[in-house]
This record gives sequence, structure tokens and C-alpha cells, in this order.
Amino acid sequence: YLNDLLGLKTRDGRPLPVIRNWIDSIMPKWSYAGQNRALFISRVDDEKFPTLKSFLRVCKDIGCDYEIAGDMNKPSRMKNFIRDMEPGRFIGPVDTVQFLEQNANNYLFVGGVGQVSLEALSFGIPALVAAHHENHEYSRFVVRDNFDCLASNNFVINHFLPNDNI
Repeated sequence: YLNDLLGLKTRDGRPLPVIRNWIDSIMPKWSYAGQNRALFISRVDDEKFPTLKSFLRVCKDIGCDYEIAGDMNKPSRMKNFIRDMEPGRFIGPVDTVQFLEQNANNYLFVGGVGQVSLEALSFGIPALVAAHHENHEYSRFVVRDNFDCLASNNFVINHFLPNDNI
């Protein structure tokens, strides 16, 4: 369908294969139980640093505690920033699907970008697409009305800025 819509073809005229960014359907496990802690899952590098800052500002605005999960193999400003946080905020690298399956009800929402949003949603966990922008108010929780727009942008808010309707 996407090839027909966009007319994508290889040099020899064959349709270009489309590899979907998706996950297997998983039964929802999350339910609201007064949680007051959010989880940010991301690669820990400078490219993702603006999304962490947006996530932290959203948490501050709503008065929510937080934890951060990710792999800190490379030196970066984001790594230094996380190291300077109070102990216990950084929980280290996680296998996202396995971790969320076991800890779904421990968090109010999961923040991040891309595949993380889909993985959280697959367990019924509210997902925040953290804006890759200085203005954290461009961040969006994924809801039915904005799902298609966010999906068409791979659950990344960087080259488009959502309006109040998204």
C-alpha cells in the first residue's frame, strides 16, 4: 500500500520493500493505581538529550517522580547530566519489552521516542512522545486522535511541531 501511495521503486523498477516499525500485539497489563513515577527509556547520547530534557520538564509540570533507563556506553553530555542526578534515578539498560511486561503497573507513563512508544502502548501503558525541541510543550501523550499523525512521524517530534489538535 505504501509503495503504491508513494511510488517507491528500486532502480530496476521493482517496488521498494517497506519494513514496518512495529511490534507484536501484546495483551495490555497496565491499569491506573495512583502511580506517581514515570519512566524514560532511550539511548543515552547527545542526539536524545533534548528528548530527556522535555520528559523531565513534563514530569516537573505534572509533579511526577521519574526514572531513566538506557545504555551509557558512549561519552556524552547526556551521560554526564544523568550521572549528576540524585542516586536511584538511573536504572541502567533494560530489555524494554521484558521490563515493561514485568513492571507495567509501576509507572504512570513511559516517555521516549520511536519504538519505545509502541512498546509501552502494547502493554496499555500511557506513552509520552518527548519532543526533540527546547519547548517541552510540544511533547504529546499518544491518544486515539493523534495516533496516526505520530505514527506517520515514527513517534518522533522533531521536524514537525504539533498543534493543539495533535
